[in-house]
Amino acid sequence: QMYALAYGTVPIVRATGGLVDTVTPLNADKTEGNGFVFKNYDAKELTAVVHEAAESFKDKETWKSIMQRGMKADFSWAASAKQYSEMYYDVMK
Repeated sequence: QMYALAYGTVPIVRATGGLVDTVTPLNADKTEGNGFVFKNYDAKELTAVVHEAAESFKDKETWKSIMQRGMKADFSWAASAKQYSEMYYDVMK
């Protein structure tokens, strides 16, 4: 999913493991989020989210903004280290 996001491929994922941490579901008006997420291990949910993605793909401006949000995500070790550092400082307060 991280490679997909980095290269502008909009992911469709099941909300599990690290996927939950990196792929944020789109909101109702598709102005936030970077991918399509379904919760349960269920063919109906997968089918529904694939149809939602296909419909979203038809709106090229919306699709382009989803792609750009994904490509802006920073999954580098520097970003992770900064988040861990901030978390540890907050705990020590």
